[in-house]
Amino acid sequence: MIAVGLLCAVMFCAPAPAADAGALPQGSLAPAADARAVLVVERPQVELGEPFELRVEVEHDAGTTLRLGELPWTLEEGWLLFDAGDPLTLDRSDGRGLVTTTRFRVAATEQAQVETEDGWTWSATREVPPPPLTLVSGEETFELTCEPASIVATSLLAVGEDLPRGFPGWTDPPQGPTALAQWERAGAVAVVCAGVLLWAWLVLLRRTGPREQTPPKPGLSERRRRIDAALRSGATEPELVFELTDLARSAVDELLGEPRPGLTDSEWIAALPRDPSMASLRERAAEFLARSARAKYSGHQPTGWAVEELATECLGILDAVANHRPAPAGDPVEVEGAA
Repeated sequence: MIAVGLLCAVMFCAPAPAADAGALPQGSLAPAADARAVLVVERPQVELGEPFELRVEVEHDAGTTLRLGELPWTLEEGWLLFDAGDPLTLDRSDGRGLVTTTRFRVAATEQAQVETEDGWTWSATREVPPPPLTLVSGEETFELTCEPASIVATSLLAVGEDLPRGFPGWTDPPQGPTALAQWERAGAVAVVCAGVLLWAWLVLLRRTGPREQTPPKPGLSERRRRIDAALRSGATEPELVFELTDLARSAVDELLGEPRPGLTDSEWIAALPRDPSMASLRERAAEFLARSARAKYSGHQPTGWAVEELATECLGILDAVANHRPAPAGDPVEVEGAA
């Protein structure tokens, strides 16, 4: 009996067989100790509905491959996924393995709900959950842990507000009855009537008073003197080319006694008389207007030499007008458009 008892004690106290330390179940966390995963937020403060960039960076061994699970940023959870980039795997800078980066564009559609002593409320600070990460090595898979990131999702309305806030320094109108006394209303009406009468008197005075006279346009000699002074000072503004064009046309109009400021350059040339005495002047004016049009409407600042050449042509037209001799009486005059 004693021997049987000793045999039973040895059987019950014997240690169980040790498990194989090298056997790793699917989904184990331990074999991924050399890997590191981090979730990076490019801009930690955004507005609700404003897209921001997330970046998942995973450092892992060269013999493993990263696999992303179902993305957690859904409308049901208060997120909106705009774009998911393809994973990009590169060698680490220290040469010890690989780093895989995946970029996402996400927006928060609501703030976080937190429980306080007074109940549930909204908080602008919200955690961004990472996607499930798995490392694949041959036929084995290892789950990776990654800490969530944090953002501050601001809103146009703060907690407890149901109307937009006013501008800085804005004072809300007083609430409740604020009726004025009768004498205050009468005073306000009197001030308004006085202002209307003053405004009407000023308008009437402006209409019946002496009007400002528009100063007469300077003569050709005065305008020529001003252009010479501008050229000597090195002016090359496009406005100077417009002044040269107007001066040449005004000189010819004064010669013919028919001012035509409302015509375009091409219409103005076509309306010039075609008698022999005007042939040379007509040709010079047409060439000058064509060259000045390129300087005026090219969209670029004309060079100094271009303005000087146009000024020389304009002054040549003025000299031709001054030395012009009308055709002898009886010579035919051809007008454009006449049969």
